[in-house]
Amino acid sequence: MSTMTKSVLAIAAIFSTAALAAWGNDPPAATVAFKPVQPLEKLMEGQKKLHAEIKDAILDKAWEEAQVSAWLLAEIANVNHYQKPDPEFRALATKMSGECVELANLLAKRDQKGAMEQYTRIGKTCGACHEKYEKKE
Repeated sequence: MSTMTKSVLAIAAIFSTAALAAWGNDPPAATVAFKPVQPLEKLMEGQKKLHAEIKDAILDKAWEEAQVSAWLLAEIANVNHYQKPDPEFRALATKMSGECVELANLLAKRDQKGAMEQYTRIGKTCGACHEKYEKKE
């Protein structure tokens, strides 16, 4: 590593440490409030598509494809958190996001059995949320 690279990294570390100290470990809140661009039902269609893609990719042992979809689903679950102010809805969204992160980690290890078990857990979390919040037609 060059002296210049070491200097830049040292300066970045100093500024990062100072920023975290100033923020008290929490970065400042975003200046723009979250505003969904689609209704929750449309977001769910995308989640359903990703969920199906993950299963197919696990079965095909397409690890990278499955992992990308798992990370996307984890992030969409984070977005779900902002869709309803209900604490239970938010808890389920947070749980799903964490489960998707765990799935992505299992996929990185190419653990097909563990990935399918985690995939099933995610489905159960989705089902619990849908049972309580899905619009009945």
